[in-house]
Amino acid sequence: MQENFFKQGKRVDHTLPADVYLTEDPKGQPHIPIMMIAVVATAVYTTLKEWEMGSYNMIPFATEHILDIYLKHISKLQKIKKNKLASFDIISLTLYSQAVPASTPLAESGTVGVNYDALG
Repeated sequence: MQENFFKQGKRVDHTLPADVYLTEDPKGQPHIPIMMIAVVATAVYTTLKEWEMGSYNMIPFATEHILDIYLKHISKLQKIKKNKLASFDIISLTLYSQAVPASTPLAESGTVGVNYDALG
């Protein structure tokens, strides 16, 4: 994903404020960073757009195709966090609590496996 998302040296995150990277709130509760939520939301959006006309039409997950929607997701999440912090905390903490049990590190490969039973 890094190669596709940051294609041709175009990093999409270099001008974003520090709060998009935070992994916990001031109370120490774990959170999924805004930028990670935005990447996943952008991937879901892109997948839905690929099937928008009723048949599959591939959209490359590359900066030139997804940067605008990614930045819109970042902006919307920052507004939610600023204006409705309790709602943002619920979103982020819920995503974190659902994602962590569903993934288990694989020591040998350094990758993350998915525990499909934990997904419900």
